[in-house]
Amino acid sequence: SEGAYKESDAKSKEAGSKVAAPEGVERTANQNRDNKKRDFDAKTKARDGVVNAKLNPAKQKVEQTQKALVQAENNRKQADGALKATTAEVEKAKQALEAANKKATDAEALAKTAQADANKPEPEKQKAKQDADASRKLTNDAKAAHDNLVNSKLNPAKQKLVAADKAVPTAKAAKAAADKALVAVEAELKRAEDALALSGKGYKEAETKAGEAK
Repeated sequence: SEGAYKESDAKSKEAGSKVAAPEGVERTANQNRDNKKRDFDAKTKARDGVVNAKLNPAKQKVEQTQKALVQAENNRKQADGALKATTAEVEKAKQALEAANKKATDAEALAKTAQADANKPEPEKQKAKQDADASRKLTNDAKAAHDNLVNSKLNPAKQKLVAADKAVPTAKAAKAAADKALVAVEAELKRAEDALALSGKGYKEAETKAGEAK
């Protein structure tokens, strides 16, 4: 009868609806899981990008600037030691020059006295003059040695220390900048890892729901 047909058709639609409903839930759950997976993959890629493109180079920069700072401080120490050694060497040369100059001055005074003494034999006068000339030559040689030390060693040693003095604060500033940059990158990595953890949690929950909807 028509009534029986309608009842049968209604039951058929109800049964179909019951089948369709779980299929719709499963499809939605799968789509949600896939979306969460794409987000998780993107967050993973972003985190790895921070590590490879920023964190590792920042760490290398810190290591490089630390080595450069140690080198600058060592150079400063060596330059200071070299200047002290050269200063001592120049001081010895100065003392030798002063001693030679005193000896030459005394010899020249004796020679002058001898020349003025009418009773002095000529050979004695000649010897006194020769001694004075020899002493003056030794003085000139000592002065040349002293001046050569000043120009070839002392002045360059001073310049090297000045340069080393400037290099240390420059190296310290570079190290501080590298440290600061690393802190900023580490903060960026923390944000990326937090975002990844949250995304991973969402993906795991979506995966569980998709499994339950089957």
